Amino acid sequence: MKMILTLSAVSVLCLISMLHVYWACGGRWGSIVAVPVKEGGDGPTFVPSKTGTLLLAVLIVIAAMLILMQGGIFTKFSSKHHF
Repeated sequence: MKMILTLSAVSVLCLISMLHVYWACGGRWGSIVAVPVKEGGDGPTFVPSKTGTLLLAVLIVIAAMLILMQGGIFTKFSSKHHF
């Protein structure tokens, strides 16, 4: 059960990370609902930068790796790994 939950959480985080990379490369799918708009629908409240979007994608992947380590699946950088 622990492995199923771990892999499910990591899968969702990886999909979200890939979506951010897609947006950073100029993709538009889903961006309308992801970025808030001003009252009256007069454009977005802010325009995310490519650098910020890619940084967020990297941070999400790091979070997925932490979950993998906590779940015992990815142990390369785990503190339990002895040299």
